[in-house]
Amino acid sequence: MNNALYLLIGLYALSIFSVSTAVVELAGFFPAGRRPETLRGAAGTVVLGLVVALTLALAFMAVWQGVNGLPWPWVVIAGGLAFLAAPLAFQAVSPSFWDSPAGIISVGAILAVLLMAHLILYVF
Repeated sequence: MNNALYLLIGLYALSIFSVSTAVVELAGFFPAGRRPETLRGAAGTVVLGLVVALTLALAFMAVWQGVNGLPWPWVVIAGGLAFLAAPLAFQAVSPSFWDSPAGIISVGAILAVLLMAHLILYVF
């Protein structure tokens, strides 16, 4: 294996980890009555919708990369470990951060950066 493959495996694992963490965070915002007061308005709904769209897009790109560009043992091992570590990482951060607009915007920014990395490597 060459160094480029290790980079792709790392990007894949980080993407699966980020998607899994985002799903855990987003699960706390539905139904709408469970959202913090700052995210109940129209702006909060738009931000949450964008993060949901970024989560789905990154999940698609990571799975596509795994199926088409990586050896299966690495897909299963790296993806599985990233998937299992996400709830633990979510618990390590304060709930006040996750429930704040800064938390949801931070997650969206991380997802957007990873999605751009996938697009640059695979589409352009």
